[in-house]
Amino acid sequence: MGCSIYTLDLTDSLAPMRMGHVDAYPKLPPEQRGGAAIRISPDGKFLYCSNRSDSGGRIDWFSLEDPMHPQHVGTVSDGLFFPRDFALSRDGQYLVSAGQREETIILWKRNEQTGALSKLRTISDIPEPVCVLNWKETS
Repeated sequence: MGCSIYTLDLTDSLAPMRMGHVDAYPKLPPEQRGGAAIRISPDGKFLYCSNRSDSGGRIDWFSLEDPMHPQHVGTVSDGLFFPRDFALSRDGQYLVSAGQREETIILWKRNEQTGALSKLRTISDIPEPVCVLNWKETS
């Protein structure tokens, strides 16, 4: 399974061009590579991607300061096992990840300046969560 991030130039909608390529997990052996979800933060500053494998899982984030060449910034793996999907809140302050095999949902606080994720809460006994949708925030 691949773990690559491709950037495209869509200026000419009739002839999109591939502009850049980043190996999201260059140091992981092939058997630990299992790309899953990929999202861009609402402010457009960071790209997040999840990796699921039988040996664990992680969410990485990349700076989009140069959108054609994303730069790896950080990784979280605390409590993650086979993170199938995740979603960012509309305001960009939170990320929710779904651990398919661990049957958990994890709520992360997102640092909007650095992109870093800090675990806030784990909700257990959610049977095989595979998709996370945006949610309505209440005041």
